[in-house]
Amino acid sequence: MGLGGFSWKRALGVTKAKRKVSRKTGIPLTKSGRQRKIGKMVTGGKGCLIIIIPLMLLISVTTLSFINAFSASSDSQETKSSLSIKKRMNIFHVVYPQYLEAEDAADAKYPIDDPSMTLEEMKKQIDASREYSESLKAKIDVKIEREYGITEEQIDSILFEGLDKGWHRN
Repeated sequence: MGLGGFSWKRALGVTKAKRKVSRKTGIPLTKSGRQRKIGKMVTGGKGCLIIIIPLMLLISVTTLSFINAFSASSDSQETKSSLSIKKRMNIFHVVYPQYLEAEDAADAKYPIDDPSMTLEEMKKQIDASREYSESLKAKIDVKIEREYGITEEQIDSILFEGLDKGWHRN
């Protein structure tokens, strides 16, 4: 016959200690307790999936509408530019090398490869280099805008498209 409900863990105080830890931390120590707690957190204590299903539907509809809006905007942006792929590639091959030259010029004017530089001096050099590079790129943009009759947004779009499609490797 069994021990009639006798438990060594209870007798030694293990059960009481575990219960104290669980109450203080708010984390159940048993598997079923953790599952119950997570279930209550997910369903708000209702214990049913009626709350989860509408939430999942809302997330699905929102995601689908976002995807549709994004693809529609990229399609309209493609047609909005009214530039052929050949024209966009041509502009990319004009702008991209000039941007690289601007970054090289900025790096040459504000170098950070001096080992005696402090971290603070390096940060200042990097900031100055970035500002100088951006000013050179702005001048390039103005020139390209005039030459091709396009906007700065279109230039950015062409650069992103070219990098995304690997035009810089040609």
